[in-house]
Amino acid sequence: MAFLQYTSGSTSDPRGVIVSHANIAHNIGELTDALGWDADMRFCGWVPMFHDMGLILTVLSPLYLGTTTVLMTATSFLKRPSMWLQLIDRYDVQISCARNFAYDLCVRRLTDEQIAGLDLSRWVCAANGTEPVDAATMERFARRFAPAGFRYESFAPAYGLAETTLLVSGTPTGRAPVLRQVDPAALEKHRMVPVGEEEDSVTLAGSGQVAGMDVRIVDPGSLDELTDGYIGEVWVRGPSVTQGYWQRPEATERLFRATTTDDDGGFLRTGDLGALLDGGLFITGRIKEMLIIRGRNLYPHDIECEVGALDPAFERRTGSAFSVPGPAGQGEEVVVVQEIRAGQTDPGRLSGLAAHVKDTMGRSLGVKAPHVVLVRPGQVRRTTSGKIQRSLMRELYLSDQLTPLYATERQA
Repeated sequence: MAFLQYTSGSTSDPRGVIVSHANIAHNIGELTDALGWDADMRFCGWVPMFHDMGLILTVLSPLYLGTTTVLMTATSFLKRPSMWLQLIDRYDVQISCARNFAYDLCVRRLTDEQIAGLDLSRWVCAANGTEPVDAATMERFARRFAPAGFRYESFAPAYGLAETTLLVSGTPTGRAPVLRQVDPAALEKHRMVPVGEEEDSVTLAGSGQVAGMDVRIVDPGSLDELTDGYIGEVWVRGPSVTQGYWQRPEATERLFRATTTDDDGGFLRTGDLGALLDGGLFITGRIKEMLIIRGRNLYPHDIECEVGALDPAFERRTGSAFSVPGPAGQGEEVVVVQEIRAGQTDPGRLSGLAAHVKDTMGRSLGVKAPHVVLVRPGQVRRTTSGKIQRSLMRELYLSDQLTPLYATERQA
């Protein structure tokens, strides 16, 4: 064992992942080869060192290559996102990685004057991972920072988790992100069906190509392996898969020793939903966070993105979507908790915004939102690395521990 990497606990209690020296050597080797990194490239990052992305990508990978890394604290980034981009410019950085929300925060917080003082033309690998990658966020960031020399092709969507040391799949440096327009009705049935530009569609961003591991998509209920284009649980096998959970033998056996119905064993069950298509891996969400409403499968990430873009008052503020038991005999119902900009507290304005959310969800998502909760900035909980803690938000909602500015009435 080299160290214990504790998970964020965004959907469960934190677990100590047993990471070996062999795991680290294999994963960083695959990471640098697959993404085309070398010793002439400099790194920069702010993700905390107790997070796998911060430790592996911004400390151990540069150490492995023998190159330079520039570090800042997460608190500094959250207070002044401009500092991150200024460091990338000042220290001639080529590689810097963050979660999807960080790119969105930079779009919202940096002024035209600050952008005018930046040169981001040398930033060739802007890795984006550890949560479903939002294609719209990448487009907004690339457009906003194009005057500073940033190129859309610099985005490198990736997928990884602590249980695989870090990387499972990634986009090689210099290769543009892969986007697919898919049928939203088929997506609800766990299928990725590409459609034409003129048809009703949802845009999914790929998380790159698998790096040196065996990845399967498996039906989480039947344990049957699924063919390309079908969405199921992502299972992983290979030298980067870690040794299990510290002092949790039952969880280790259940999640690290999985076997398909074809008796193909030794897989890690990631708990993430995704599909393989055209040689790439697409991540759509978490099994535990999937919303099943009247027989339909809905992804909270999609609902949150939809709501966040509805009105300038939301200004891409954080939102959280989850389901709770509805009235007797009516199954689960959707709850949306959405942060709102400071100063938008007029009761009439709040009432109108909540009604707008409900109406839009009914039309565009085909889901009636019985309950909308509007809260002040910072009330939607995140982990230290930026993951929305949907399970925690659900618990706070059910125990009446939220302090809403406005909340619609729930049905009896």
